[in-house]
Amino acid sequence: VCNSTMYELLDLCATRYPETKGGFIHVPYATEQVLTKGASMASMEITTITKGLEAAIQAGGTTIRSYTSSLGVTGLFQLSCMVHAQKNCQECGSTIKIVRVGGRSSYYCPHCQKS
Repeated sequence: VCNSTMYELLDLCATRYPETKGGFIHVPYATEQVLTKGASMASMEITTITKGLEAAIQAGGTTIRSYTSSLGVTGLFQLSCMVHAQKNCQECGSTIKIVRVGGRSSYYCPHCQKS
């Protein structure tokens, strides 16, 4: 679903709305969304999600693999990742944990972030 949504959006930007930039960003559940789902569900405050999205958009998104947009642009936000593909947290040095969420790997620091 995610790839289909992203490629449809990018096709629309390239063919019908050439002045429009588009992308797709996975975000965690908002804290309010998991109140009834149990403590094991990963979540984040809306203000934190918003700040992260703004920073990611400003940096042009994240290109973890060799993805390049139809306009030849690659994102630079991956240079700001504090835990993704890291062995240790850059803030506290704790070992990074990896969990599968919706078929994707999600990285987090058990000391600095709530799982």
